[in-house]
Amino acid sequence: MNNNIQIAFVVSSLIFANATISNAQQKGDRVVVTADVNTKISTKIVDKAYGGHIDTIMEVNGKWCALGRVKGWLPTQYVMNMDQAEKLYTARIEKNKDDFDAFATRGMIRFEKDQYEKALADLAESIRLQPRIPVTFNNRGVVLKSMGRYPEALVNLDAAIKLHPSYADAYENRGLVLVSMGQYAKAIENFNKAISYRKDNPWSFINRGTAKSNSGDHEGAKRDFLTALKMNKKISDAYVGLSVVYLAEGDLVKAMKFAEQAIKKNPKSGLAYNQRGWTHYKNGKLEDALFDFDKAIRFAPKLSIVFNNRAICYNDQGEYKKAIRDLNRALALQSNSAVAYTNRATSYMGLKDFEKANADLKKAVKLAPKFGDAAHAFGWFLATCPDDNYRNGESAVEHAKRACEIAKWENWSYIDTLAAAYAESGDFDKAIELSNKAIEIAPAEEIEGCKNRLAMFEKKQPYRSDFGKSAQKSG
Repeated sequence: MNNNIQIAFVVSSLIFANATISNAQQKGDRVVVTADVNTKISTKIVDKAYGGHIDTIMEVNGKWCALGRVKGWLPTQYVMNMDQAEKLYTARIEKNKDDFDAFATRGMIRFEKDQYEKALADLAESIRLQPRIPVTFNNRGVVLKSMGRYPEALVNLDAAIKLHPSYADAYENRGLVLVSMGQYAKAIENFNKAISYRKDNPWSFINRGTAKSNSGDHEGAKRDFLTALKMNKKISDAYVGLSVVYLAEGDLVKAMKFAEQAIKKNPKSGLAYNQRGWTHYKNGKLEDALFDFDKAIRFAPKLSIVFNNRAICYNDQGEYKKAIRDLNRALALQSNSAVAYTNRATSYMGLKDFEKANADLKKAVKLAPKFGDAAHAFGWFLATCPDDNYRNGESAVEHAKRACEIAKWENWSYIDTLAAAYAESGDFDKAIELSNKAIEIAPAEEIEGCKNRLAMFEKKQPYRSDFGKSAQKSG
């Protein structure tokens, strides 16, 4: 029985500096703006890009380019790649050790290059030199969030807001931290604040849409993603968001349509390839899914969810060692991911390494006690493991029942697992009752398996399985 993984996306708000240098760029590249420059549509000035701003090139037209977070067009001579920019700001620091702005900008360039500790050191030095600039605290919060250090991230974002109570980016980034912590209602409150202070920023609507999607408000999420596209139809992440929602609703056609549009808008978006790959997976196209996950990893090697998704494909192929390698990489990027621990337990069960599977499932439920998939997977393991040393019917019922309660008794697979748990505990009447309930709501391709288990329960036989149940949500 295969399950889904949902994705979530993150946006970082960056900082200001001053410089000039030219550098050829391509659509999808991450770049640094090197000077304060007005942006235009035709001859009309519509916005301003500030030196030190880090962004993605959405379009290139000759010597002009359009960025994702700035309206209009600016000359490509005012953007450069990360390596060039780091050298430029390092040279500035060497000339002036008190250049707090250069430290702040270099810190975020190093963050883009996955040099998190160096980024924190630069931001700390910038704050030491000038402790009253809210954007530097904001950016340190962004770095700490990416490192999974959520409480510290919130402290820094709170500091940014204290210095600047109407600072929209800080509210937005605080919302993103709360999304990562699973606190969707609080996250939405922060996105609402960001929107109240800056109503024309499409990213605030995208991020709020993500929080709504994760909380189950699909219609609200769609409205926010579509609002973002009305503001800027070039933003790939809004199409990804729509694809996620439609996939959650089971509309594979629309999910694929929006995933394709996301890639068209940004052909270097790892997030977009990940989403199309997962849509292929849900369509049963395993090889196409793997192709897209490989592409996603090429463009976004620190996007942990892609490794989770590719690992599920490997599990389906029986390539458990490959799956474990990917899940180890996912955990190296996001050490507190209950999803990765749950999925790795599935791989270990496939290898019959029940000791490691047991350890991973214990870790998953400890990390995320309200994560239904982890409780569900642990219940299945405790109920069906072929090794007598790990089965525990009473504990299996406890975990499986909690999963059902989290899902409001609407997930057939959770109910099926609870039936197996009751069978292991010796309550076959309850097992039969729940097995029939699972059959009523299970998809057509899963009914035969449910009926086979039901037949065993009717003979007062518990069910045994070497295979685990995977997680379906992003950690």
